[in-house]
Amino acid sequence: MSWRPVLRLLAILAIMPVMLGQAGRFYPLLDNFNALLAPALILLCLLLALCLFRRDWLAGAIVAAGLLTGTIQLMVSLTSFPNMTGTGRLRVVTLSTWHANPDPAALARVIEAQAPDILLLQETNGTAAAMADTVLSGYFRLKSCPQKQCSEMIISRWPLRRIAAPDAAARKLPDILAARVDAPFGPVHVINVHLPRPTRVMAIPFRDELIAMASHIDDGRLIMAGDFNLGTGSLALADLARRSGLRRIEGFIPTYPANLPIPAFIAIDHIFAGREWVAATCHGVDASSSDHHGIACDLR
Repeated sequence: MSWRPVLRLLAILAIMPVMLGQAGRFYPLLDNFNALLAPALILLCLLLALCLFRRDWLAGAIVAAGLLTGTIQLMVSLTSFPNMTGTGRLRVVTLSTWHANPDPAALARVIEAQAPDILLLQETNGTAAAMADTVLSGYFRLKSCPQKQCSEMIISRWPLRRIAAPDAAARKLPDILAARVDAPFGPVHVINVHLPRPTRVMAIPFRDELIAMASHIDDGRLIMAGDFNLGTGSLALADLARRSGLRRIEGFIPTYPANLPIPAFIAIDHIFAGREWVAATCHGVDASSSDHHGIACDLR
C-alpha cells in the first residue's frame, strides 16, 4: 500500500483548522477554529517531518503552506513586551475559579502563594464564593453585584472603588467589572472580564461594550484581564486589542482545560495593559482544582 494518498489526505485534513480560521475574516463563526491554532501548528510540524521522511514533496508543500500561514498569524498576535528587571512591580493575577470547583481551599492556597497586588476572579458565584470572600485577608474587595454571591470579584491590596459603564442607560453586564485602585504610585484602572463564548449571540455586543468601557477610561495605566473565551491568534482577540488600544502582555500561556488528564492546550485567559506599563514578566498559575489555569504578570 502506498503512503502517498494517505499522507496527502492527512495533510489536507491537518491544514483545515488553520485555513478555516483564516476564513473567519469573512465569516466570524469560523474564527473559533483559531482557538486551536497552537496545537494545530504542533501537529503540522510533526506531519511535515513525516512527509520529509517519506519524501512526499507534494504533501510536504501542503503542510508547509498551512504551517507558514498559521505561524505568521500566531506571531502577529503576540505582543513584544520587555521582561521586567529590578525592583518596583505590580503583580496582577487573573483566575477563573470555576462554578463547580470541588476544592476551593486548594485554590485559596494557590492564590495566597502568588501574593498578588490585584486579583481578578471570575465565576465566583459557585462553590468558590466563600473562598473568594476570605482569601487574602486584609485586602479590599469589589463584587460585580449587590448580592452575596457574584460572578466576578476584584481584590486589591489598596483601596478601590467601582467605575460605572460609560452609558448609564446601557444594559447591565455583570461579567464586566471595572474599578479604580488607589495604589501608592498613583491610580490604576482595572477591568475584570468574563466574556461569553464566541458562538453565543451576545458575544459581539459584550465585546463592543468592553471596548467602549476601555475607550471611555482611556488611561495609560489601564489593566484589562480575565476569561475572554477567545484563543490566542483569534481574529476577534486581535480586533479587541486594536480597538481598545491595549497590548496583550502574557504571550502564549495555555489555560484551558485544566481539569482533564491532558495538558491545557488553549489560551483563552489574557491580560492587557495600557501604554504606561513599560515591562512585564508573566507566568501560568496552576489553578489546582479549577478548570482554568490562572495567569500572573509582574508589571512596571
